[in-house]
Amino acid sequence: MLTELSGLVQHSDLRICPPLFIHRARGVAMSRHVASGLRLLACVWLLPGFGCTTHQEHEAKQSQGSAVHHPHDSSEESSDVPQSQTSSERALSLWQRDIDSYRRNTKDPPSLRPQAEEFMRNVLLGRLPHPGGAGYGNIAQAGKRLFEQGSQDALLRAYYGRAVCSDKGCFEAMPILVESLNAWAQSGYPGEHRRMAVFTLLSEAKIYAKALDWPRLRQEAAWLAAELVRDETITAEMWRLVFDELRPLTSCERDRVWEDAVAISEACSKEPKADPWIVHMLTGQAYVARAWHHRGGEWAYKVTPEGWKLFGENLEKAAEEFAAALKLHAEWPEASACMIQVAMGGASEQTPQAWFDQAVAAELDYMPAYAKLRWALRPRWGGSHEALYQFGCSCADTRRYDTMVPFVLLQALNDIDEERGFDCQVWRREGVYARVKQVLEGMANAPSRADGDGLYPWRSALMGLHVALAERAGEYQEARRLADGLGDHFNRHLFDSWCAHPEAVLASIYAFTGKGAADITAAWQTLNEAPKPFTNQTLETARSLLEKALAADDNKRSMAYCRARLMEMDGRLAFGAGEWFEKKFDPHLLCWLLTKGTWSQESENSAIGHARRASGPVRVRPFFVPLFPLEIEFDVEVIQPPPFSLTVGLFIPDGNRMGISEETSHQFFIRMRDNQAGIEISGDSKTVPCPLQAVNRIRVQLAEERAVLYVNDQLCLDRTEKNFHPQPAFDFGCLDYLYPHMGVRVSNVRMRKWEPPKDNRAPQDEPAPKDEPVAKKTV
Repeated sequence: MLTELSGLVQHSDLRICPPLFIHRARGVAMSRHVASGLRLLACVWLLPGFGCTTHQEHEAKQSQGSAVHHPHDSSEESSDVPQSQTSSERALSLWQRDIDSYRRNTKDPPSLRPQAEEFMRNVLLGRLPHPGGAGYGNIAQAGKRLFEQGSQDALLRAYYGRAVCSDKGCFEAMPILVESLNAWAQSGYPGEHRRMAVFTLLSEAKIYAKALDWPRLRQEAAWLAAELVRDETITAEMWRLVFDELRPLTSCERDRVWEDAVAISEACSKEPKADPWIVHMLTGQAYVARAWHHRGGEWAYKVTPEGWKLFGENLEKAAEEFAAALKLHAEWPEASACMIQVAMGGASEQTPQAWFDQAVAAELDYMPAYAKLRWALRPRWGGSHEALYQFGCSCADTRRYDTMVPFVLLQALNDIDEERGFDCQVWRREGVYARVKQVLEGMANAPSRADGDGLYPWRSALMGLHVALAERAGEYQEARRLADGLGDHFNRHLFDSWCAHPEAVLASIYAFTGKGAADITAAWQTLNEAPKPFTNQTLETARSLLEKALAADDNKRSMAYCRARLMEMDGRLAFGAGEWFEKKFDPHLLCWLLTKGTWSQESENSAIGHARRASGPVRVRPFFVPLFPLEIEFDVEVIQPPPFSLTVGLFIPDGNRMGISEETSHQFFIRMRDNQAGIEISGDSKTVPCPLQAVNRIRVQLAEERAVLYVNDQLCLDRTEKNFHPQPAFDFGCLDYLYPHMGVRVSNVRMRKWEPPKDNRAPQDEPAPKDEPVAKKTV
């Protein structure tokens, strides 16, 4: 029990996956977009297994009055699971039924079957509450090899889709999962074995395919969940595993979940033989999802009175369900952990901390409880950065390196860093790095985390993450020692996922530890100590030091760092002289901050950005931004644009969160397909009609209280606003979420000083040209 956590005052990034039928009424354009963008083959999901197998089986079993029976090999004498088994062993025993069914029904060549069974077992190990197995990337590769060797098995393909989803995200997995379901009718498998594909889609993919028939997939998921809870062979301890499998389908921590949660909870509640605990837990989840649906995701001041009323009523009903579950199994942590969210919404007399303490008293390493309390400790929920840090320290002090509990310190520090705009200051606080190092080394040296067959994250992945966090803490020498020690065995899985710009991190490490490190440090010191705007003498001094550092070091990463900084000095000098500063794209984009998504150089004049893993915004920021007043020009293009409109342009981030926050204070945008251009200043948005092209040239002029937008050389808006105070940072790209197959091309970026014309205009919009009527509306 974490007694030291008492007295301290997230949402996990789960996304959920619905059904895949193309609505014909949505039109040919959307169908084409889904079919090509998601690579769903010819993919209208006919679901033959759902329409003619699962419901008929359901009716037949109900008419016989029997529960679903899963036949086992003759070697299995009993379906009872010994109570001495660990939770992992119980999980594998429950999921082993898919492997048994593969043995009975597959048409794969006998030579493939042993490695297919090993592959399926590794997929299952990766799904455990405490994941193990061969690692997501290795497992996905093993699945790919099976199909290259001739497997056509529908169930095996569902497992391959799950492996790809874990490794690369559901966007890449969707066509595999859909192909599995389309082949089901000819496979010979019973309908209940479709769970892997259906649950993965419903819990991971809904954000990708707006044209697909999610209600039908929801219907099948509810049927499969009911089949699961009807199974009389599931022993008492296994119900926790069933809830863990269904929790992603009913959690309020993903988009558009409430209908799925309600459908699944209602289907399971109607089963007379369903375990009461699982029914209470799923019903409670559904009420929490309903509560957040009625409240919405806006800030509190934007929630309607009716929204608050329904939010409170549904949370109170959820509390009743979880209380009933606790009466049945007070020794299990799930209900207490769920009550953390209920308490955050004010529907519990106990605090989130009290419910957390109760959850970890039941099970020290029930990690969903830790994620929920971390979210509750953020300032927006009444917590504080200090409370969040102390919580992380208490977790680290357990030194239970065979669990993920100490790792919570790193997650808490990352939460604080995110709240502060990723300025890295929390990592450089006195004493913090020593604690971080202790956690990483302790976990890396734990025997249970051996590479290849241990718990994940493995030792090599933890050592790779250590490189990144040493750099964040400013411990460059240690970061380099670690990176050099790893050499060709540098496992970059965690390193890359924790770094928005991995190559920039490595370049900084080698630059500040190389032969030119003293001169690089002196160059930055020169700039940091000089008054702004910089004089030419200051810039020339810094440039000379960087040139000296470049000549001194032969390390490729250090040299790339110096060249990028020299490009910045040249740009600053040109800008100071009143010339255009041509903003180039170096090969590793070290002159840029990758605020959202992944970016790559196309040429020295252009770069292309894509969403990371799942969908998301895609934006890039110049490393150096001159002082205002300023004029910026650039070209922007959406690659494989969708049939719906996107908002692209230049976005000035929230001044209080200058890191990679999605929140913006001011926007200069065009809305593709709507043929509109607009300026938004502190939430006040104005738009005008504007004919757009595939590639559009945007010019933005910025000064205190003045904002001007041109698109393709046409003046669109000229606004004088007293509350317009541009921040010294801006992003190019897309405000909306892009799917991974889509992209944004930013090119021909340049900027120069701008002298606002002096006139006596009133503080309002400059009218558009006479031939272009202004259409003002809120975006």
